[in-house]
Amino acid sequence: MPLRNDGNYAQHTSLASHSVSFNTPAQSAQHFKGDTSDHPTEDPSQTLQLHSSSHSDVLQVPLNENQSVPQFIVDDRLEIKPDSKSVLIVEDDRDFASVLSGIAHQKDYLCIAAGDGKSALQIAQQYQPSAILLDLGLPDIDGLKLLDILKQDLNTRHIPVHVITGREVLGETLTRGAVGFLHKPTSAEELNNVFSVFDRYLSNKDKTILIIEDDDTYRSSLKAMLEHKDVNIVKP
Repeated sequence: MPLRNDGNYAQHTSLASHSVSFNTPAQSAQHFKGDTSDHPTEDPSQTLQLHSSSHSDVLQVPLNENQSVPQFIVDDRLEIKPDSKSVLIVEDDRDFASVLSGIAHQKDYLCIAAGDGKSALQIAQQYQPSAILLDLGLPDIDGLKLLDILKQDLNTRHIPVHVITGREVLGETLTRGAVGFLHKPTSAEELNNVFSVFDRYLSNKDKTILIIEDDDTYRSSLKAMLEHKDVNIVKP
């Protein structure tokens, strides 16, 4: 049974020529790509900055940690607890987001959805979902840039992200840290398999990383960046 979502991706804003940085009040020195600057008037909001590679203009998107994100579809946000098995669905097509939510519920996942990148970032920070389903054709942030932000943020990098998109970018998504890629249009069977990938990832709690680096300062920085409660860091 094919499940199509053939939106016109040409209508989405492409930010492929931009670099990204994502600043939080608690991590003012954290860098992703490009330069960051202090914005004391926006505290306590988070700020997403998109730096153009062709000019010096900066697009700033405030992310207010204290403001609730409106529901994109009916979701389970009120039921999500720190130990819940939950999935964040990042998809701008409400019908397809509802399909994904239905399959997630069949797999015993609580769901919360975002129809744009800014909302997705705020939800990921606030609710810390167990997994993320990511469409790349979002109206405000290119999905690959959003994947970069999620994977370089200390608070979200551990969350497995599976990409579902109509774009032919398998290699780019996997090298950026996605655990899987599914091309639209897709089927119910393929979407069920996505949650099987999540289940395998979430059930494997024994993750070990070996750091080989002769510079003590850089090795300590890598250790601090990679540490997570489910990751064991070892040194030779």
